[in-house]
This record gives sequence, structure tokens and C-alpha cells, in this order.
Amino acid sequence: MRDVFNVVLQKQVEEGKRTQSQMCLLMIDIDDFKQVNDTHGHQSGDHVLSEIGAMIRSSVREMDLPARYGGEEIAIIMPEITTEHAYKAAERIRQNIAQLAIDHISVTVSIGIGQTSVEINTPEKLIEASDKALYQAKVSGKNQVVIYENRKKE
Repeated sequence: MRDVFNVVLQKQVEEGKRTQSQMCLLMIDIDDFKQVNDTHGHQSGDHVLSEIGAMIRSSVREMDLPARYGGEEIAIIMPEITTEHAYKAAERIRQNIAQLAIDHISVTVSIGIGQTSVEINTPEKLIEASDKALYQAKVSGKNQVVIYENRKKE
């Protein structure tokens, strides 16, 4: 699936340049997931991942591509979307996951949003921006959505 993700991300970034349309990449990380595995076992952890994946798939548009990115990270490619709409979708996903109780296990997620721009014009740069926003969400207390802001060093 990761190969498909990489191909689709490359294609969408190129398509966005061609049509001058913005796209976003959401990076989602399950907060304190190691604790779920340590406390409830890996089978329960796998079930939690599966249920979260199903909830995410039902929460995004047909044209969006959610994919497991690694470990407990999920990425969502969202073509032809403004940052404002991507934020609303991410916040809806975050709230829906926080309300899930899977086998009496509750989890939260942190979400970082990167968006294409003049500076963020390759898949690698888009992933980096989304990762930085995700990191900011984690260090700022988890269970939140953060949009990457490109701050130039003065």
C-alpha cells in the first residue's frame, strides 16, 4: 500500500501544479498507542487500528486516499481542497476517533496538515510539512489538529 501511496501522492502533486489547485496531506498519529499494546495486547491494538481505519475511510471523500503510513501513523492524500476544508475534515476525524470505544479502549489522535504551495511543491516537502505539523500537535499536548505554517528564519 505504501508504494501505491507514493505513486498517488506524486501524481496528485504534479496534477495540482498543472491545474494550479491546492492539495493537502494529513498525517495522523494515534496518541500513546504503545500503551494500548502494552496494556491490552497486540491483538487489541490491531483491532483498534482496524476500527480507526474504517472510521477514517467513512469520513473522507471518495477522491481522498487514506493509507497506513507506518506503525500507528495514517496519511490521507486530499486533492483539490483548501486548508480550511482539510482542517474541518481533520477535526471531524479527530472528534469521531475520540468518541470511539473499541473493546472498552478509548484513544485520541494528533493530526498534522501540510498543504502544497510555491515552496511546498514536491511529495517530500509535503510529507515534511505534514510531519512538522504533526510533531507540533504532539508536543503541544496531543489530541489536536495543527496546520503547518512555513515560518522563514529572520
